[in-house]
Amino acid sequence: MHCSSSADPLSAQALPRRIVVAAATGIALCVALLSVHAAAPGFFVTQANTRLVDGVHRLRARITFEFSDEALEAMENGVAITVAVETEVLRLSRLWDRPVGRVQARYRIQVHALSHQFLVKNLSTGETTTYRNLLEMTAALGAIDDFPLLDDHILDDQERYRVRLRAYLEIESLPTPLRLLAYFKPSWRLASDWTTWPLER
Repeated sequence: MHCSSSADPLSAQALPRRIVVAAATGIALCVALLSVHAAAPGFFVTQANTRLVDGVHRLRARITFEFSDEALEAMENGVAITVAVETEVLRLSRLWDRPVGRVQARYRIQVHALSHQFLVKNLSTGETTTYRNLLEMTAALGAIDDFPLLDDHILDDQERYRVRLRAYLEIESLPTPLRLLAYFKPSWRLASDWTTWPLER
């Protein structure tokens, strides 16, 4: 009886310590997993929606661009890479969804040899914008605000539509020797999944 009664207080004292250790271990594991995910290269659509303004459907989206080490090294060595953001409007049907509109924005990214600043050229408009560093460049590239996507008058009031969006690195735009290598390396296959949502009218 004496041994049993003296063991109870020890167990009561040890239990909170065990809970604290287990909790700390769990938190450390979660942080480690989140760090690995954050460091993983890839493109991710984190937000996307459209709104109808004065008869025009306008797109707002947020895309995270995490370039692989190989892609960043290539840019630092003077290679230009091209990133595309593709948006489609689809008419819904029982058999298949038919595209009724498609917009593709393409951007060529280079690193200036002397200043190491990032130069991003919009291949549709020809406009080039300079960014001081990688973080500034990817933040600007991934922010799409009020982009005019589609005129509402071309849509049928009796039909339903949805929008989908993705971003990807154009391997075909790389210089030939690097392109052949990139086809076989996962570090160059940087593309988001399609993100889909209903077109509100």
